[in-house]
Amino acid sequence: MKDTTFWPSSNQLNRIAKSYESGAAGGNLREVPISQLTYPLDDRQHRFPIPAGGLFSMADDVARFCQMMANNGVFRGKRYLSEEVG
Repeated sequence: MKDTTFWPSSNQLNRIAKSYESGAAGGNLREVPISQLTYPLDDRQHRFPIPAGGLFSMADDVARFCQMMANNGVFRGKRYLSEEVG
């Protein structure tokens, strides 16, 4: 997973999906911030990794992670997660 981070780069920031809501009386959409996140998203001084949100990942990385989980911790023949159950 090479495109997953808590602090997106400027290139990644340009590719992040945005959140929208409809305007008054169902009018035009307007962009809205995600309430669980602290902005700006690349601020390493005031933004911290949190379990409730803030890990950014591109579709390819999510697909790889899901494939690894579906294969009991193995992806493309390499084990990433232990077979041991805690």
